[in-house]
Amino acid sequence: MAFELLPHALMSVVKPFGKPLLKINPVTPKGEAAMGRRIDVHTLACLLVVILLIVTGLIRAGHDERIGGQPLEMATLLFWIIYSMIIVVIASLICFEPLYLRRGERFDLTDEPASLVICGQAIPVSIMNMSESGARLRLPHQRVGPMDQLMHLQKSHVGLIPCKCAYMSQTELAVEFLPIDNKDVRHALVRDVYTNPVVQRNRQAKFEIWPVVKRLCRLLVA
Repeated sequence: MAFELLPHALMSVVKPFGKPLLKINPVTPKGEAAMGRRIDVHTLACLLVVILLIVTGLIRAGHDERIGGQPLEMATLLFWIIYSMIIVVIASLICFEPLYLRRGERFDLTDEPASLVICGQAIPVSIMNMSESGARLRLPHQRVGPMDQLMHLQKSHVGLIPCKCAYMSQTELAVEFLPIDNKDVRHALVRDVYTNPVVQRNRQAKFEIWPVVKRLCRLLVA
């Protein structure tokens, strides 16, 4: 935020009234403006310059006769440099957005029963999580037949949702929802995703360390 606000603050000092010298950025990009840019290049470039300045200052301090020969001063300097580098590295990781496998937000359903209709055959499945664009299902047994044909996920209070296989393991199946022509089914799906009582219970605020670790790992891999 400092890199985004500093130019506007300086230009406001130069010209506080009238038309601003710089174009004011929106507070938060919305809709398509927030999509398609997985790397904040502007902020990342500023952070890399900060890292370069910190490393340069450390090298110069090491060759400085006033500081280089003083163990206590060098230890204090190293402490603050490590502290600053941790902050800058975390800020640099935030500049990268991981690739999401679904367009919509996922909601855990804790194995809600449903049926997967393939070629007229209904297979009982359990919904592990669900979004407007797809779902992850748990199969009762390993599926051997082909999974590349059109399927329908039959869910209570929604109806038949056309879908196709996006990922498959021995006991789990991820499906991607296809465009729904039936308006009633489409509206019922949206209502069920965002007003499902199981979802509402799972959305209670709580802190867990493992999701934070997984998100950091995704950022590092990205």
